[in-house]
Amino acid sequence: MVLHSNLRLCMLLFPWILLSSGLLVAGQEGSSTATPTQELVVDALSTKDEELVVDKGSNFTLTCRSIYPVNWTYPHYVTIDNEERSIPEIYLGVEDGLYIAKLAMYHAYFMDTGYFTCHQQNADFLVAQVYVYVRDEDNFLAMNNTMIFNTKQQGDTVEIPCRPTDPSLTVELFKDSERIIKPGLHGGTKVSFDRRAGYTFANLSDKDSGTYVCTPMSANRTLSPQKEVGTYILFVYRKTSSIEKPHITVSHKIAAVNANVSLTCSIHHNLDVTVVLDWVLPDPRLNKSNHIHSERLINKVDGQYNTQVTLNIYNVNEEDEGEYICQVVDQSNNKNSNKTTLRVTAHSVLDLIPAKTEYSVHPGVANEELVVNIESSPEVKYKQWYDYEDRLIITQGSSKYTVTDNQFMSKLTIKRPNTRDSGTYRLEVNNGVYTKSVLISATFNGIPEVIVNNGETEKFYLTDNEHIIDCEVFGHPRPNITWISVPCPNYPLCLDRQEPVPLAMYVVHKNEELPLHKPLKSSIRVPKHYETAKFFCVANNLYTQDSTENRQNYTYFLATEVEEGFNIVHPELVVQTDNVTLSCGASKYKYTSDFRWFLEKDGQQSELLDAKEWNDESTLSYWRHL
Repeated sequence: MVLHSNLRLCMLLFPWILLSSGLLVAGQEGSSTATPTQELVVDALSTKDEELVVDKGSNFTLTCRSIYPVNWTYPHYVTIDNEERSIPEIYLGVEDGLYIAKLAMYHAYFMDTGYFTCHQQNADFLVAQVYVYVRDEDNFLAMNNTMIFNTKQQGDTVEIPCRPTDPSLTVELFKDSERIIKPGLHGGTKVSFDRRAGYTFANLSDKDSGTYVCTPMSANRTLSPQKEVGTYILFVYRKTSSIEKPHITVSHKIAAVNANVSLTCSIHHNLDVTVVLDWVLPDPRLNKSNHIHSERLINKVDGQYNTQVTLNIYNVNEEDEGEYICQVVDQSNNKNSNKTTLRVTAHSVLDLIPAKTEYSVHPGVANEELVVNIESSPEVKYKQWYDYEDRLIITQGSSKYTVTDNQFMSKLTIKRPNTRDSGTYRLEVNNGVYTKSVLISATFNGIPEVIVNNGETEKFYLTDNEHIIDCEVFGHPRPNITWISVPCPNYPLCLDRQEPVPLAMYVVHKNEELPLHKPLKSSIRVPKHYETAKFFCVANNLYTQDSTENRQNYTYFLATEVEEGFNIVHPELVVQTDNVTLSCGASKYKYTSDFRWFLEKDGQQSELLDAKEWNDESTLSYWRHL
């Protein structure tokens, strides 16, 4: 109670009191009408805290004067039966030009032990304070005979309020009924004791968790036991720097009107971490809805807790549509969140939403995932992926592809992708009402792969004809293609000289609008009577600057007069009685001049020994005529 008064008090004031503040303390025994038995003036600017010792049931008054308006604060507590005790009367007024605040306490109680503070009104500025002890032979600690439970985190500071009601007493602290805690350094935790505050633990660690018991002791360590000693239960949580984003699973992303929908938010966390999960609804008015209910569950899985909260929405309607946010906070006040959007419709819907429509992948990626989110009502009936040639992808037994999907998502994983996997992939989805497809282009960059003449490294070419040599190049970014020739007049030996193939020999191809999976094409036209040479097809892009791997390939152009380098030349038409000359020719690049004629008759071969035969040779070939 606060009363304004112009009461004049008998006080001993310092000469400069008009320029500062003063505190008068008077102790009384008995009832509120008893005459004060002592008076005390406390210098408001003194650095020394004053003490007042009274017995239980006593009355005492505290008076504070200042040139500014002042008031009192005092210990607050609640008894075991939840009733507040010892509510003092406070009188505020003006006397002799000074503001005064008078606190009158009647029938002091042991829990009144503590600081009584005079401060400026409407401000935290301290004017003066006094610490009051209320001695009680039945209660040696100002702990109200209750069990106190507190939680802190690593590194925090905590006070265990083992405060004696008599300044002649000290307090010993026991932990878990065994260890005696004394002031000093315990591990990394600093423990100190002050009769007015209790035991202070600074820089807490998880080892400080436990049950603490405050036991009052007299100077000679003899004291009748208190009815109940003070018990303080402390749990120290591990300090965390972050909390991961919670995971959300849903029964529907698009729900038909009157369907039942469930949204589950969950998070895995260590056993020494506590979390709180909550759903934030799209409209606060939905919190009062009787068709939305939440369920909480905590399970222990593989040495961790799995905490989850499920939101059940019964008979969903269009007002339930919107963004649902799951928020998580841990004991260190780290926060994170995740969200999902619920659509409610009375119509059939099928939407395919790719995470990306175009992928450009650098070399060396182990796997690449093409992800498509699916929003459908009714539920999806089937999903099928097609490759860059629009062929159905069958994952069973495949070393190249895997597919992972559910009602809301489908993911195609391309294993160990290379440049030949580039192309446009297609996902087809059907929900019984609609069939839709989405196209995703994937470009796998890297060193070009060069293939000349379909992989033939050497081939014979008739010197009397023109010939086309083809080169196919797989690669992204699309490379620049050039040709180089090396003369080989003494094949297999070649000259140590490279020559750019003249542009006049290049064959023009339209490569501008090729699909991603198709190779670039480049060809050269070799004129008649061209000498034997080694042709290189060279492809360069930004990945070949420091490497020659796979950027070039070659083929040997073997000039010959004989088909395939070894053949028999004969008249196309022979009639009976004609004289016929058969000529067997062989390329000097592959064969010697030592060869013979055989006649095969009735499946049997025999060498012609009595026929007229002679040898001949040209620049490119050996000949044996018959």
